[in-house]
Amino acid sequence: MIERATTFAVMMAASLQLTVAHAQDYEIPPVFSADTVLTESLLSGSNHRVDDRVQNDGFLNHYVIQSLFGELDVASTALLRKRVHEMNVIAELEAVSETELFANAVTSKVEDLVAGAESIVTDPIGSVENVVSGVGKLFGRATRSLSETARSDTEDSQLEDLIGFSKAKRDYAYEFGVDVYSRNQLLQRRLNAVAWTGYTAGLSGSIALGAVSGGVGIAITATSATQLMDQVVRDSSPDDLRLLNRERLADMGVHESVIELFIGNALFTPREQTEIVVALDEMAGVESRERFITHAVLTDTADVARFRAQQARMYADYHANHTPLSGLVSVGELLFGITAEGGVIANTPVDYLSWTASLEAIVDAADQAIAGAVAYKELRVTGHLSDRAKQALTQRGWEFVEGA
Repeated sequence: MIERATTFAVMMAASLQLTVAHAQDYEIPPVFSADTVLTESLLSGSNHRVDDRVQNDGFLNHYVIQSLFGELDVASTALLRKRVHEMNVIAELEAVSETELFANAVTSKVEDLVAGAESIVTDPIGSVENVVSGVGKLFGRATRSLSETARSDTEDSQLEDLIGFSKAKRDYAYEFGVDVYSRNQLLQRRLNAVAWTGYTAGLSGSIALGAVSGGVGIAITATSATQLMDQVVRDSSPDDLRLLNRERLADMGVHESVIELFIGNALFTPREQTEIVVALDEMAGVESRERFITHAVLTDTADVARFRAQQARMYADYHANHTPLSGLVSVGELLFGITAEGGVIANTPVDYLSWTASLEAIVDAADQAIAGAVAYKELRVTGHLSDRAKQALTQRGWEFVEGA
């Protein structure tokens, strides 16, 4: 009996040692100093400063931006770049509101225009009834019942869309080079204020921008694809974008019920949904594109929505500029690409990958999903990998590309 107990204790001790050794094989996501991971322009500027402590969660870096306009928590370097740009735009928007041209134009026109807008705001039903026939209302109600869907919290109200303010705001956002559907509430408050004033005074976004220092403080480099998307978002209402997206997804063979679930997921902004659909549309001939939408339906946070949009863009760019893809394969809640030559590509918009239990589980699941003869397996990340992650991936037959 004593011998059996001793044997059991030895076995338990050995098991515990193996468990500890395996746990020690994993990495704890690091804490970075901001000046070691950011360029000087991202680290600080005339309108912002990033706190020194940067916590990585194994995938994304988490930053805190301090500014004269408020504090922001930001997950990912890509989003930080966007937010820093928005801080500079906020400063320009505040400068616009103080220009003499803007003030004079507002004073001369605002009273009559506001009075007209007020009649809609205070009596929206009566105002609309004055300009829409009974038949028009019938068709309007029928259209809404078929196409009405959840609205993202980044969108304006239906009333603001009705009176033309939303179109004016999209024009202002385009001219100042920002996403009209940005989740940055510091930006939204100031963009709304300036756009409302400009709307009531009849001032376009280009006139407002020209009233300050030529916009030199908000210069930003954009690709032709980004510029085209900016124009589409400027010229299309959210409902127009949703209609366009529905049609394109149906043409790809996505089931109607999946389309409605995707379009109805209000965690995506209208721009993010359109970015995904356009990216998939550009991947003509790639099998199983509908899987991307099926996965996107399950999106339950804004961070994941942004991740999905970035990943779709990465796959479209890879398909067009590197190696054509033949299809997509599901790995848990992720999607990997299969190249025409039999390779496996995992495009992943992350900042820094540590070798954690989560990453190992993803790699193991991928290896099981693509079991069989493959030409190569390649993980492409927008950021970097730890040395330990590189070593573990190499041991499992994976190649990797940083800064993709």
